[in-house]
Amino acid sequence: MPVKVIYKIGKKPGGNWRTPLEFNIAFEGEDLQLRPLLVFEKDYNLPDEIYFGRETSFGRGADIHKKDGDCCKKITAIRYRIDRYIDEPVRWHIVNSLSYGEARFCISSCDGCKAYLPWRPGLPDYSDYEEVFRQVAQDLAEAWNQAVAEAMTSEEFESEQIIITSDNYLLAALKKEGLPTKFIPIRKLKIEERR
Repeated sequence: MPVKVIYKIGKKPGGNWRTPLEFNIAFEGEDLQLRPLLVFEKDYNLPDEIYFGRETSFGRGADIHKKDGDCCKKITAIRYRIDRYIDEPVRWHIVNSLSYGEARFCISSCDGCKAYLPWRPGLPDYSDYEEVFRQVAQDLAEAWNQAVAEAMTSEEFESEQIIITSDNYLLAALKKEGLPTKFIPIRKLKIEERR
């Protein structure tokens, strides 16, 4: 399968902790040889926020995993503005996977960036988030299949060298006008030797 939307709602320890989220989009497979142009523009509202950040970003003791912990960014919607050719295998960073193009919420892609869903009491139910993630996957797969189908309609073209001379130009012009071509005057050059 050439496009994959991979998400995992992680294990939350008991207590007031946010739930880790992994979300990635990957492109792979033979379809990449066609160099499809993926054009995809869509917004998906989330049921609540998704939190982003790194523990080291907030100083000593900061932890975005805590219910009331600090975070670097928060989003309330997943937004895509994709208009690019995809011709090599790639797995997008979590920031690109949850927003792309002009809609990107963060200008960097920190190696230690993590995402968390909000704390919910008791045994948390995140089926409302899963519904959004599934819709993203379906819509992106449909857009990808359309991009691949359009790329497949583009046939190979072999280049040919064309030489235009005064003779064959006149012949082509006469053929285009539907005029007879058997009486085209042939010019001969006479080369004289001088002594």
